[in-house]
Amino acid sequence: MKRKPLILTLGLFFIPLAGYFAYNYFFNRPVVLAWDIVPTETVLVYESSGCEECLQRFENSSVANIIKAAAFSSDNDSLPYFSELISSANPGGLISLHITKRDDFDFVFYVPINQQIEKELKNRIDGLKDKPLPGMSFSEREYDGVKIQEMKNGKKLFSWFFLKNIWVGSFTPILIEDVIRTYHSEENFKTRLVGIQQLTKVKNDGGNVYLNLKGFGQFVSLFMKEAPSQVIQKFGQSALLDIKEDDYKNFILNGFTQDSTLHSNQILSVFKNQRPVPFSVKGLVSNRTIMFTSYGISDGTLFFNDLKSFNAANHFAKDTLEQLAKSLRVDLEKFRNNFSGEVGVSWIESKKQKTSEIIIINTKNGVDEWLSTLNTLSSKLSIDTIFYEKYYEYEIKELPLFRFPEKVFSPLISGFDNTYFT
Repeated sequence: MKRKPLILTLGLFFIPLAGYFAYNYFFNRPVVLAWDIVPTETVLVYESSGCEECLQRFENSSVANIIKAAAFSSDNDSLPYFSELISSANPGGLISLHITKRDDFDFVFYVPINQQIEKELKNRIDGLKDKPLPGMSFSEREYDGVKIQEMKNGKKLFSWFFLKNIWVGSFTPILIEDVIRTYHSEENFKTRLVGIQQLTKVKNDGGNVYLNLKGFGQFVSLFMKEAPSQVIQKFGQSALLDIKEDDYKNFILNGFTQDSTLHSNQILSVFKNQRPVPFSVKGLVSNRTIMFTSYGISDGTLFFNDLKSFNAANHFAKDTLEQLAKSLRVDLEKFRNNFSGEVGVSWIESKKQKTSEIIIINTKNGVDEWLSTLNTLSSKLSIDTIFYEKYYEYEIKELPLFRFPEKVFSPLISGFDNTYFT
């Protein structure tokens, strides 16, 4: 007789408990956001905007066409609806870029869906399965409890899966598996780059680009025979860029880069003691310029001290200029400390598809010190005669010191085997 009260007691305990778990499983399951499943090693993420007009302009732009060409290797795509779905910039949708091999990359597409879109997708896929195109085959596999569907057409393989309210697809199966592993993990792209989503975003634009700058340096190296410059490799931790369109239908990326200023491990830390400087050298930049970088320096003493600390911490540059200046009796302290203004580097098209680099220095203070130091070095290092050339009222001189600008500003500036100044 004692069993009945015990059974009733257990029933009264387990029935509410089972009801609680059933409610949480079927009705109170947390919504999955696309950001929650972006892998940590992602190079960059494009986040579409809620501005329909902006998205339409972006989809019709050359930038979007480049992305489509990179993502879809064939014009005759066997799943046109998939192409339309994943190449359209749906509000809340993401596109992530990943390095897949030493010389290759691919994308993952994240599309928020509702029951209607999910049903339409499944109907289209079922229709293709019933009447497959020549050479097309379908398969299904399971990875870590998630069903992955795959469609193969020739050498082209496309994989996708549904995760609650998100549809995820990619042309690289290992990237799909990486997304699933991220879903079961507590770490993702957002947690790795803490604070990047708190940066100010512009509304009514073509979307946002979130950059993992370390991964971006590796991505750039895919297209180069040599390692990218230290500026690219060690610039900062992360960046948030807004996509805008100017009056000439060109797209402009504008935003912020994030770094820890407490440690001298990224190049941005060199500017931690500097104040904003107006960009006033734009009138001196040639219209043949391919690329232009500008650095604002408000306090030369603090800047060069921080630059020296950064180079020492990262073992980048040996200060051979100090030894040379001492032997030539040139005071570099005045040369550096009096500087206040802008340093710009312009890459200009030259003959035979080569580029030439030009440095533009605009300084409110220290002009006399800089010219005096350059003239002194030029005269003491010239073996026979000092090279100079007249151009209008300007006198162009040679400084016969190998990579002098690099010795002064490394790693912000590199190269310049030959240096001329005026």
